[in-house]
Amino acid sequence: MSTLGLGPRSQFNYCKVLRTFFEFAKTMGYLPRDHNELEALAMGDDDPGQIEIYTPGEMRALLSAAPGELIAPLVLGGFCGLSRAGVEELDWAEWLRGRHRAGGLLWQPSGGSLAEALRQTAEQAGVRWREDGLRHSYAGYRLAQVRDTGQVATETGYSPHPLFSTFAELATREEAARWFGIVPATAATPQ
Repeated sequence: MSTLGLGPRSQFNYCKVLRTFFEFAKTMGYLPRDHNELEALAMGDDDPGQIEIYTPGEMRALLSAAPGELIAPLVLGGFCGLSRAGVEELDWAEWLRGRHRAGGLLWQPSGGSLAEALRQTAEQAGVRWREDGLRHSYAGYRLAQVRDTGQVATETGYSPHPLFSTFAELATREEAARWFGIVPATAATPQ
């Protein structure tokens, strides 16, 4: 499991799914009841870590330090809730139908991964990188802004109950206003 490069929460979730699957297989008679191959699989803590979000100041610093090709991934993660994998798979042709830019992947790797480029940008900005921090920031600030768990669950794909219990206390409505009030220092020029 450790070779997959997953964070603690993802490792825990994968282990939980595998254990549930094997328990189902035992119940259905597909595996012997004494099958215990997963005993050696370390589940880790039930709570593998506190969810952390960026402050509006940290997001401004990230955006200021980011090279041009990283602005869209930062904005889509922090203000739209896309995961890093979602950004990597995103095609401009799907998002910008009928507009100026030609099709092609939003993130065009230039010798490195998006994750590494974002980490380097955070380091240059003097901001501690948080795995899934952009998506979590969106969920936390959006929930504080609209105060509607169902709406934010629909927007993010999270389940309503875990969304509320995880993100409800992370941000105030005032902090959300500052987060969503972030604007570029200079206007972008069309390509």
